[in-house]
Amino acid sequence: MPSQVIHGLADPLVPIAHGRALAEAIPGARLHEIEGMGHDLPPQLFETFAGHIAALARPRT
Repeated sequence: MPSQVIHGLADPLVPIAHGRALAEAIPGARLHEIEGMGHDLPPQLFETFAGHIAALARPRT
C-alpha cells in the first residue's frame, strides 16, 4: 500500500527520529521532512501536502 510520512522538523511533541523510523518500518514509504513545521498542519503548506499526496496517488510506471 503506498504510504507517505510527512513530518515537521520543528515538531516539539514527536521527534523527527520517530517519523524516520515510521517511514523505514513501512516498505516503500516516502518520507517528507518539512523545515520549520511543528506538530500541526499550517494552511500555508496545504499546497505542499496536496502535491505530495497527488504524487503518491499517481500510478508508478
